[in-house]
Parts: sequence; C-alpha cells; structure tokens
Amino acid sequence: MTDAQNFDDGKTAVIMPDESLLFPILSALPDSIENINVTIGLPFNTTNTATLIFNWLKLLNKYSAAEYIMLDDLLQFFDDKILSDLIPSLDKFIDELKTKNKIKYTEQDLQSTDIDMITRLLSKNNFSNPLNLLDTLLFFANELYFLFKENEIEVEAVHSLSSFVLNFKNTLESDLSEDLELINTSILFKILMRKLNNIHLPFSGKTLDGLQVMTLMESRNLDFENIVLLNLNEGIMPPKPTRTSLISEFMRQSFGLPLIVYQDSIFAYLFYRLFHNAKNVVLAYSNVVSEKNGEISRFVQQLIYETNLIPEKNRYYYSEKIIMPASQGITIYKNDEVYKKLSQYLEGKIRLSASALNTYISCPLKFYFHYIAKIKEPEAIETYEIDDLKFGSIYHLAMEKIYKD
Repeated sequence: MTDAQNFDDGKTAVIMPDESLLFPILSALPDSIENINVTIGLPFNTTNTATLIFNWLKLLNKYSAAEYIMLDDLLQFFDDKILSDLIPSLDKFIDELKTKNKIKYTEQDLQSTDIDMITRLLSKNNFSNPLNLLDTLLFFANELYFLFKENEIEVEAVHSLSSFVLNFKNTLESDLSEDLELINTSILFKILMRKLNNIHLPFSGKTLDGLQVMTLMESRNLDFENIVLLNLNEGIMPPKPTRTSLISEFMRQSFGLPLIVYQDSIFAYLFYRLFHNAKNVVLAYSNVVSEKNGEISRFVQQLIYETNLIPEKNRYYYSEKIIMPASQGITIYKNDEVYKKLSQYLEGKIRLSASALNTYISCPLKFYFHYIAKIKEPEAIETYEIDDLKFGSIYHLAMEKIYKD
C-alpha cells in the first residue's frame, strides 16, 4: 500500500483491537512514513514499572492473609532486574535467604536485614492502614523515578502512578477519614489493581497530520481512504464481553441502561462503518492456534460469505519458515581413565543402581557427567512440595519400618 504513488499517510489509519500491539506496530512501520499520530495512550500495565508494582502488591496480598511469606514467593519477587539496580546489595540478601534454607519467613526474619528498601516494602505496617500502603507506594514510585531518569516511558509511567496514588490518598483522607477501618486489605488491593490497569500514558502529536494509529472505538465518525485492520481474531474482534461496572445486568435491564450483550453490536457497527468511504482495506489475522486466538473473526467471515468485498484472488497467506541453527553435539572420548571407572561397575567395586542404569539408557552423556566425572548439580532449595523422589524415599522408608516390625 505504501508503494503506491498516490499513497497519502494522512488519509491512512491503522486500526488495532488490542492495545498491546502498539509498540510492535510502531517498530514495523516503514521508514518512509515520517509523521505518525498515535491517538491512544500506552497502557500502564505494559510498562516495567507496572510489572514490578503488581508483583509487589500480589506479594503483600499473600502476606496479609498469613503470618509469613513463602520463600518461593520472595525469590520470584526479587528476581527482577529493576530491583537489582535499585538495591545494590540485593544479590547478597538473596544468597542469605537461600543459605538459611527456610520455607517460611516471618516479619521478624525480614526486618532483621539492614536494607531499608526491603524492610519498608515488606513491612506488615503496609496493610495495617490503607494510608500506610499508599505512602509506601509513593516512596516506591519516588525511588523508581530516580532510577528511570533516562527512560522517558518509564518516567511517564511513574508520574502517572504517583498522580493516581496522590489523588486516591487525598480522597480517602477527605471523604473516608472516619471509615478507613471499613476498607480491608483485600478490598484495597482489588481497587488498586483495577484502577492501575485502567491508566494510560498519553502521547503527544498532531491530530490531523500523518498516519493515524488508533483502536476501533476511536475510529467512530472518522473516514479514511486507506485502512489496515489488524489482529482480526475471534475473541479479540469483537472482544469478549467484560463487566467493568458494579451495576448488575438485572439492574441495568430494569433501568434501561446499556447491557453487555449490546457490546458486540457496537463493535459490529464501528467495524462495518469503516468500509463506507474506504478505497483500500487490509484485513489481517493470525492463524496460530492458541488459547486466545487462531480463529478468524466472525466479522471477516461475514464479509467473505455474504459479500463480494473480499474475492478469493485478494486473499494472501503469509508464512515464514523458521530455521533453527544446528546444535553442536558434545562428544566424550573414552580414554584410559574413563574405561577404568566404567570397569569398576562391571567388577562390582561400585554398585550400579537402578537410577544410574536408567540415566545411562536415557542419556549416556548425563550418566558420564553425574557418575563418571562426578559433576554435581547445585543443591536445590527445599520447598514445601513433595516431589516424586521425596515421596519415593518416604514410601520405601515406611515400608521398611512396617515389615521390620
């Protein structure tokens, strides 16, 4: 489309049903398109700041329901590059956790460290009062701001986060100061997660100049000569109905409010209206089968079977062959030392266990590393889960004691 002589990017729109496609789309645009106007905001939940904040809130939510934090949850939270940059001694702290080899960590265990950032983030004082959690969240955002000074997107994300938290805190202090005890931890976390997921980072640009990148809802009442509609998969276009309001469907129907069942009708109208004045239309979907997509949208199916707008000759199927590099094999030559150790198994000097025999059958190289070269795997951290090996050891020990008695 961009190769055409009369192509005008000011009369072209790229419509995407999924906002998460924004950065992939921007990076895939041809260099010949200089002016781009993005009419949507970047979802806050796609930033690194949001990922870290959400992981922290989820960890605190688990912590508030118990008197301890599981080691697995701690390690999962601390396994973040941002935290490593924010806390220089974090690696040392993680090594200490692994050395202790404890499954559960209480507040006393976590407050024993001299790292102020960790003690404040994991303090139980955060969920004793909603304002305390918001103060810690502001403190966290302030630390992230100084870390992300050179990253404009993350700075904007931190700014939006701080603005929301300040407004939310002011609302609680002014309107609910006497009823703060009614907001329990579970309700507070739900409110924060829902509101933060709805934050969008604004882009600056000229509305009437250049290629327009927008969602379907923002295309209403607008006409373009060239339209590119992306990600037209069932479940994405139209999107699955979601309930974002606290008003039930029964109450909506009783008072004549819009129902969720009308959502498909709204998207159908916006989708088909785009074709009225368009001269060139590109419809794209993915045929990769997954839990979310793989099936073409019902809107496109209707165009194919009920109209002549998409003749067979204008359908293209793009596939890219993925060539994997050939793996280089590992060869161990049987020298005198290797033969000597193998002969010890044949002579009975070393017992050949069933697990060793199974290892040799499944992977001789693994057998060599483990039983001949004596290369041991790093000790795994003990967890509260019982794997097959532990269960087998417990079962054999129990049977031994039963039959001995």
